[in-house]
Amino acid sequence: MLLPNGECPDDPYCRARPIVKLNKTLYGIKQANREHFEEVFDFIVDDLGLQASIAAPCVFFGGTLGKANGVLIPVYVYDMMIIGNLTLISSIVPWLYDRFKAAGCVPVPDTFQYLGMTVTRSRSKRSIAIQHVGYINLILDRFAMASCRKRSMPLEVGHKPQAIQADEQPFDTGMYQKPLGSILYAALGTQPDITYAISVLRRYAAQPSTLHWEAIKHLLRYLPGTCEYQLTIYDPSHQPDLNSIVCYASADLGREADISNSTLRTIMFALGILVPWTSKKQTVVAQSTIHAVMIARAYGEVQLNWLRDVISEIELGANMTRHIFNDGLNGVATLHLDKLQSESRHI
Repeated sequence: MLLPNGECPDDPYCRARPIVKLNKTLYGIKQANREHFEEVFDFIVDDLGLQASIAAPCVFFGGTLGKANGVLIPVYVYDMMIIGNLTLISSIVPWLYDRFKAAGCVPVPDTFQYLGMTVTRSRSKRSIAIQHVGYINLILDRFAMASCRKRSMPLEVGHKPQAIQADEQPFDTGMYQKPLGSILYAALGTQPDITYAISVLRRYAAQPSTLHWEAIKHLLRYLPGTCEYQLTIYDPSHQPDLNSIVCYASADLGREADISNSTLRTIMFALGILVPWTSKKQTVVAQSTIHAVMIARAYGEVQLNWLRDVISEIELGANMTRHIFNDGLNGVATLHLDKLQSESRHI
């Protein structure tokens, strides 16, 4: 079939180029991910009878977790994990194998790989820990940093973010972005200690300098000493408050020398488990330390509401109590004032 005359430019090659209709999506085209998700969505919702979360659309659930009919299926692109009763999981897996030609292991061993993470389950301690040791070692080998001298901090002490200056030598953008993206995935999954460092260095990915590259290498030297640390996501020795979500929010004031934007940082505990953590540049310029802390607190409030909705949907808790803590006593005092002072009216 050829393009109609009214739908192609005045180009002889384009006019003679045939187009075809695809009976199935091909990997790499723009609509492939959307079509794949719709296929998975229809299978899990229509065939398996599960429900999709409204707050987190890639999370599917059914029944009550912890009971015989409870199941939870988080989907991450082409990977998924089935959480629930072993008998119920064993009945779902053949459907997946037949529909998507999937591969997996039921039941999973005490140590297995998932999305590049090493998941270790201790049945005696009833705990689960995750780490990115194998993934980080691959990064270090890729950039010839496996035998480097270790550093004790992700960034040098007193490091102040700054864009490239006129007297500084620019660095290759592609070379700079390769380790940056690789480390970012580890920071999002199991390495909250490097979240601030990677959030600062990624701001200069478009126009890096040699000084920024030195900071990347400093961060790579920090990873060998901490890659074997495990993030415990459940430990009964620490008895959690099953009806609370806790957020710790803080911010600095104008740390960036170029644009004076502050950086907010939040970590959140849900049911006693460290779940999400964030370090990002604020979109507005705070006029005071109190203002910067209040912005971080507002961001933490939004994240608390979202996490509460997810937990309520999958029936892990109801009427969750929310708590926000920060180290800015002035900001806490401002929240308890009946009237705002003239210096804080902008808040």
